[in-house]
Amino acid sequence: MKGLFTETRYPCFLDVLAYVLFFFVSAVASAAAVVFMNLEGDALLSVGYMVMFAVLLGMSGIYRAVRRGRHRACKGPKGRIRGPKMALVGVVLMIAVQIVTEPLSGIDPSAERDYYDMLSQMGTGMILVSIIVAPVVEELFFRAILTGDIARTRGVMTAVLLSSLFFSLAHIEHWMQVVPAFLGGVVLAYIYLVTRSVWSAIFVHSVNNLASQLYFLYSPTYEDFARPLSQLIGIRWIYDAIYLAACALLVVVLSVGLTRLTRRYRRDAGQTRAGQDDDSRPPIVSKEGLEDTYIN
Repeated sequence: MKGLFTETRYPCFLDVLAYVLFFFVSAVASAAAVVFMNLEGDALLSVGYMVMFAVLLGMSGIYRAVRRGRHRACKGPKGRIRGPKMALVGVVLMIAVQIVTEPLSGIDPSAERDYYDMLSQMGTGMILVSIIVAPVVEELFFRAILTGDIARTRGVMTAVLLSSLFFSLAHIEHWMQVVPAFLGGVVLAYIYLVTRSVWSAIFVHSVNNLASQLYFLYSPTYEDFARPLSQLIGIRWIYDAIYLAACALLVVVLSVGLTRLTRRYRRDAGQTRAGQDDDSRPPIVSKEGLEDTYIN
């Protein structure tokens, strides 16, 4: 394997394939663990999930350390932290994603019912995992490793699209979640890159999962859970206005934001190639007084 990467800067296509392989290996390890322990219901879901991401992060962390150790020049550019404000923007954007993708749930009622049945199997353990553990481990892998590393050398748009695609395919077990997961991945990648802090993405992810859990818990029946947003609002023109506003918000914020990020990364990458090491410059501090907490 050493020969494959001797002259190749991290991350390259083979590195992405390695992470995909780690993901499948961790899924197999998770399935083997729950079968060996003969788990069912909530225990199966929660233990299986934690085993999967423990294996995935362990393998990915070791691999990343080895690869980056040979290519230290791929450090990321410094940026301004706008964590508190942008985290709130991220929550609003995730709400917009849910509104925009909500009509997809009515395409296949059987798939929506399967998703509801899966949520019904969640006990206290898996609910806590989805709100606390899942945002941390998923953001560390999909954003801190995939998005951050790819953006440094391959560009912002490549990083956002690849990591979001990978994130959506991780939810393919319930196909209704694929499109919302992809758009949600784009939002989380944007928040992560613009704030330079994985904690902002974790916060947005956690709030989104908490809202989903609360919606399920306060839906007494499947019919309540599956009721379209247009019926909940009741007035058609108000629903149409909300839907169009959500679409416009996503398009405008993400297009403008990602365009600016692309320019910033190109500028900083050019400075790095010119011999201006990022670490030689003092960290830029925002009005909140927070230093750069980007994970290198």
